[in-house]
Amino acid sequence: MANLYGAEYEKYRVSKCDSRKLMYIQELGRISKLRNLARGGRILDIGCGQGEFLELFNSEWEKWGIEINPISKKVCLSKHILINKTLKNNFFDIIIFRGTIQHIPNPFEWIKKSYHLLKKGGMIIFLATPNTESVYYRLFKELPMLDEKYNFLLPSEKILRQTLKNFGYRDIKFYFPYRETPYARRDDLLKFVLKFFGFRKLNFAFPRNILECYALK
Repeated sequence: MANLYGAEYEKYRVSKCDSRKLMYIQELGRISKLRNLARGGRILDIGCGQGEFLELFNSEWEKWGIEINPISKKVCLSKHILINKTLKNNFFDIIIFRGTIQHIPNPFEWIKKSYHLLKKGGMIIFLATPNTESVYYRLFKELPMLDEKYNFLLPSEKILRQTLKNFGYRDIKFYFPYRETPYARRDDLLKFVLKFFGFRKLNFAFPRNILECYALK
């Protein structure tokens, strides 16, 4: 597993950092509408990269992360993020999977485990998660953010909703960011038509390609 996420993957991961930072800010804003972030707590980011998203949370938050890339782990440690530590049950206020659930070999085990790690009333959050119920995926059997080399799950709203219910989560909410994101372009519909008629190498953002999911323990 670690071999998949070495230096080559890290170079790819940070290649679009400006748009990524804008997405972080938008995502934090949506979380803040569902959760009072000012009072702080404990947050765990599973697949936290270099801790860029965790950095947006104020100093009232105790920041934990799980990361296997050695370069990213060093960066996280320099930011005083508690990285790859022993995890306790009934401990976290928020657990985040940002664009990572599809990359985990045992994703359902981690969703179940997260339920036990969360405090009562704690929130599990999936961000930047591919949605295989989108029109784009149904037609083309691919999404720009999916890569067979790194994928163990093809998520969808239906799969996540049923999985969360089965493990006891409640108040499950979904959101599909597109128009407000830095990835949306005016010519996305034109690209969609061109791809439909044979220009298959085109990759672009499109409505409902990406989902966000929020649920409570």
